Amino acid sequence: MPSDFTYHARNPANNVRLGGKHSVFVPMTGAPFLRDLDDVRRNPTLDDLAMFHKLSHMMPALHSSR
Repeated sequence: MPSDFTYHARNPANNVRLGGKHSVFVPMTGAPFLRDLDDVRRNPTLDDLAMFHKLSHMMPALHSSR
């Protein structure tokens, strides 16, 4: 396994180097459980996942939301 590699974009100007000294911050997805505002634990739905992607897409500290 290589210590670093290039994540190729459709536009080569947007290629991203990963590994070694190059870090990329992405969210973890697919949480096995969620807690609602009443602190009730429940299984997530596809709507929850879609909302999570929308929220993570808006966070400037993350480089990718998928």
